[in-house]
Amino acid sequence: MNTKALNKLRVVGDDLHRKDREKQSPDPKILIGKIEDDYRLISKDKTKKMSAITLKYLRDHRIIKANQYVLYRQISERAEERTMVIEKNVIEWVNSKLIYLYENA
Repeated sequence: MNTKALNKLRVVGDDLHRKDREKQSPDPKILIGKIEDDYRLISKDKTKKMSAITLKYLRDHRIIKANQYVLYRQISERAEERTMVIEKNVIEWVNSKLIYLYENA
């Protein structure tokens, strides 16, 4: 390949890495208060929904899988009550991951 083509590939690669960094959640020291609030809420009732910031932190640190993140987020944004069993399972599973992370950290 010639140099112009290689330079274009580098620029595209740098843009992709920059976008990935922008998508990641802030430092956990900043989030600790919000994560603690979500933990207290969820530890009382495992069907409650956590905040988007905590959910994003769990995804970014690979505590939950990307497909679970997407499902949880879609369920959280809907106004209607959860009726499907799979949706309840996703919420309870992700919430239990937060409890496990908080209690074993």
